[in-house]
Amino acid sequence: MPLYPYHCRSCGEMTEIFARTPREDLGPKLSCSHCGSRELERRLSPPRLPADESAVLEMLRRRREAQGMGRSPHDD
Repeated sequence: MPLYPYHCRSCGEMTEIFARTPREDLGPKLSCSHCGSRELERRLSPPRLPADESAVLEMLRRRREAQGMGRSPHDD
């Protein structure tokens, strides 16, 4: 479920809003969780990367298998 960060122009705080799909209408959900203002501005969120090397290797292995490339001799 995507998490969208918004900056409140009224109080200056950041609010994160969840959406079930990227195309979901967020209009009804757009209000600051700190002050209740609807003067929010969407911000870009930083990419989320795995925390350690083994998690990165596992992510790459799954991606390779999903693309039908099979296992690598280095997977063991």
